[in-house]
Amino acid sequence: MKTSIYQNAAIVKRGRKFFATCIDFIILFVLSFILYGLSDLVLTSLPIYQEVQRQNADSLNSLYQIVSDSGLSIYRDSHLLTSDEMSSRQVKNLVYTTILDVKDKEEISTTIYEDASIITDDTDGLYHYYVTFKEDNVDKFASIGGYGKEYYYDSVLNNSEYFIYNDLPYLKEEYALSIDQYYISNTMEGMRVYEELISFFTDLFDQGREELINNYQPYLNTLNEFEINRDIQLNMRGITLLFSYTLSILILYLMFPLIFKDGKTLTFKFMNIAYCTIDGNKPGFLNILIRMLFSLLCYLFIPFIQGFFVFGSEAVYLMDILVMGFYNFFISSCFSVGLLLISGLFDLFNRHGIHQTLAELCSLLVSKDMQVFEGKDGK
Repeated sequence: MKTSIYQNAAIVKRGRKFFATCIDFIILFVLSFILYGLSDLVLTSLPIYQEVQRQNADSLNSLYQIVSDSGLSIYRDSHLLTSDEMSSRQVKNLVYTTILDVKDKEEISTTIYEDASIITDDTDGLYHYYVTFKEDNVDKFASIGGYGKEYYYDSVLNNSEYFIYNDLPYLKEEYALSIDQYYISNTMEGMRVYEELISFFTDLFDQGREELINNYQPYLNTLNEFEINRDIQLNMRGITLLFSYTLSILILYLMFPLIFKDGKTLTFKFMNIAYCTIDGNKPGFLNILIRMLFSLLCYLFIPFIQGFFVFGSEAVYLMDILVMGFYNFFISSCFSVGLLLISGLFDLFNRHGIHQTLAELCSLLVSKDMQVFEGKDGK
């Protein structure tokens, strides 16, 4: 009876097998990324995806428009100005409005106040929100606080000493000139007044936005539409990510081992490491299939990591995609990392001398070094 070529081959050393496994992991990671890029190109060209994307963009623009219409922000350069940016703009407009009345026009810096506007009920965002917007939309708030001119002066601005309260709140001359000097020469007193007003207005803009996004029904309805469409869009791309990962596993751990006919992946073929059954025979399809399925579970954290590369912070929504039954992306990834660690420890501490990982144990395979053979005396 002819002896199998695997019979006398030596069990591969752990370090050599670990190195080959690491190279396989890198190949798997890169291959799944490449396949995702190709799959994503196909997905994003589909009409159904483009429609979801269009609806998502429309909902997002509607959210921006609602906040902009409220006066609590301005849509500029594809984003809403933050509360800090709105506060800075508010202070500069207040200063500019006052110094127009107390300084000669040629004394006013056209560079500093290039983008400044005279305070009106539209350019004063907080006044517009509390006096105009809330009064016009009082029936659309699920829960509404005070509104109107008197409420704005008495409760929101607290009749602050910084302002003169006429038809609109205007900055007093002494404070406007002080901040103007800060703009020009960075004076300490002007800095103090400026920072106090910035902090004051930032808090007010934050409070207004908090009320708007939690109680204004059109905003809540639009936000719900946006979240639904965003989740659909991310789920479609997340499923594409899973598809690319699964296809990469099939190529690397099933297709190539079947082509090479001895369980080798690309790296194992290059390093001349082969798989055989425990009794020294060539692995069958079932052996290779079981090892492939185990590898699929062990590396399931890969698409989760790739999701953060592709989607950034939006990848947190991928956690809700069901991967294994009712287990979502995050739980499945934790499970796969745990399984990989257990498999490595099993290989490290098993006492049978054949250095099997859990994948090899389940598939009844042993990895052997086809460059090292043992004689009858075990050498």
